[in-house]
Amino acid sequence: HSKKPYSSWGPDYADEVSENFQKAWINFSKCNNPSFGDFSWDYYNNNFDLALVGKDVKSIKNPFLERYELIEKYKVF
Repeated sequence: HSKKPYSSWGPDYADEVSENFQKAWINFSKCNNPSFGDFSWDYYNNNFDLALVGKDVKSIKNPFLERYELIEKYKVF
């Protein structure tokens, strides 16, 4: 992300995003849990929560959950 031409493609806080991904992957590889700092990664559940990774990392409710449920209900394949 920090080399040309990629450095101009991302936001000004690209270093923080990169560090957040690195922290999560390192923790996942060490202890099977990508949680770090104030961010807590919950195990998979039916809530379909998502991790929003940016300058900060937080859990959010999936904004497309109703669409996924509708597709599951009516899929015929």
